Amino acid sequence: VCFLILSTSCEKRQFAPPPPSPDPSDIFEPVSQQLRARIYIDATVSMEGFVVPGASTNYAQILQPLESAAVGGWPTARIEFYQFGTQVLPLQGREHLKAAQRVFYQNSINRETRIENVIDHADTSNLTVIVTDLFQSEGDVILLVTKLKERYLQKNLAVGVLGLRSQYDGTVYDVGINA
Repeated sequence: VCFLILSTSCEKRQFAPPPPSPDPSDIFEPVSQQLRARIYIDATVSMEGFVVPGASTNYAQILQPLESAAVGGWPTARIEFYQFGTQVLPLQGREHLKAAQRVFYQNSINRETRIENVIDHADTSNLTVIVTDLFQSEGDVILLVTKLKERYLQKNLAVGVLGLRSQYDGTVYDVGINA
């Protein structure tokens, strides 16, 4: 028994080799000290259904934290808000908070969702956030994908999509007998 104890306690331990030195291409850039962001809110009629009177939908609840996340991470953040549909228009002051009310979607730019106009308007040196239901006609989807490739992907810029399930009480315009 003593021999067994001594033989197991005296054996040499093999340590794992040290990790390889870091590859310079794997090192992340430092976090930026400033943030400039443009947040584009889809102001078309199809979005109106996500704002249910008398209830706080998931969509309505995400609008305010969008701004808070940027300001919380970068106290000197400059955030600009826009509404879009057939045109891209700036929102002044705190007008973006009206996106949680149905009246925001009852305007003159609510005819079509033209996300490609937002991509043309966006500044690729800043963070761009597009809040939309992606309601596009088939022809527009091809144009949208082409614009995203040209403006972002071919320049090695990141593009992300975050889906959010929300309550809806509205009209879906592409569904019906003739659609």
